[in-house]
Amino acid sequence: MISKKWSEKVETEDRNEITQGNRCKDIFLLFGSLPSMTTEPLNLNIDPYFDVQDGQLHGDLVSDWLSVLLSENRNRKTVQYIFTICLRLRLPQDVKYIALNLFNNFMCAHIESLYAMVMLKPGKKTEPQRERDWEKIFTTVSRQVALRTVSCIQIASKMRSHTFALNVPRVRSCLQSLGYAYTDDAIRKSEIRILMAIGFCMSSANTPITYVESLLNLTYRANPHLKMNIDSLWEYSVLILDCVFLRMDDFYRRILLLVHGDRTEFATRERILQVEADYALLACGVICIACTCIHGRDFINSVMFSLQRITGIPSEHIIHMYTGIFQTVYDHLVGHPLTDSHASASLLQHIRLSNNNQ
Repeated sequence: MISKKWSEKVETEDRNEITQGNRCKDIFLLFGSLPSMTTEPLNLNIDPYFDVQDGQLHGDLVSDWLSVLLSENRNRKTVQYIFTICLRLRLPQDVKYIALNLFNNFMCAHIESLYAMVMLKPGKKTEPQRERDWEKIFTTVSRQVALRTVSCIQIASKMRSHTFALNVPRVRSCLQSLGYAYTDDAIRKSEIRILMAIGFCMSSANTPITYVESLLNLTYRANPHLKMNIDSLWEYSVLILDCVFLRMDDFYRRILLLVHGDRTEFATRERILQVEADYALLACGVICIACTCIHGRDFINSVMFSLQRITGIPSEHIIHMYTGIFQTVYDHLVGHPLTDSHASASLLQHIRLSNNNQ
């Protein structure tokens, strides 16, 4: 009886929230080919100002801020398709990473609660009956993914800035562009449901883009003699970070293979998650690749040394991250894997020698 009540409850909520449209649309196909959204940018100037001295973090507080970043350098999962919606809505870069965290937390809490109520609570129903009830509920919940995704982006935009946050009409317009028609009341209820599911515990953990911005700023300030093109470095860093997230599993598996060779037993899902949790290491690799794109390979020597000194991450780890990103981006641009092992080894050896000469 418990599972039946929950099934009826979820189905009733679904009917109340969705007024028309194809509710069974494949969500992955949906995000893979989003239609154009006729939306204007919320903020035309959302990039950080690295050259502005007013408002710069005082030197005495730099170590404290870095400690905060490093202490939060753990535990994250991704929902890659949120990137596309944030891009179409032209939201600030860090909104998509906040939304990823929100979506993950909500879906974990929501599905776990439903599963426990249907499958784990004692009752008279047999296991096959419970499984059928669960399949019905899971199907119903999957129909709401588009709404939940956009609601997480809406909440993330509010966490980023209340001035440029997504309002209900803009969310409704976005959902209509995706092929879903929801009422304003349904959109508000979805936002509240997400907040209730996560216990109104809004994570204060910093996003990967925060690590890139902070470490890039500190490196820029530590090397004024290098004449770094900081604006271009920032733009390339954002693009490279997005590329890494969109090819996440393949990228981190490549990193582990660089470290452990062909011993596939080390490239497990658990090990990949451990490496993925290191935002500071990822930021170091991203900044080094951006420097290579803008200033050439020789330019990363001083930058890598600065990053090693700032974060305390061993240079060998940064080298592996740099090489993994390089190969992943190469595969994406050229269209086939970088199979020339000599080229890869040469790149790695060049970085090692350059770093040892510091």
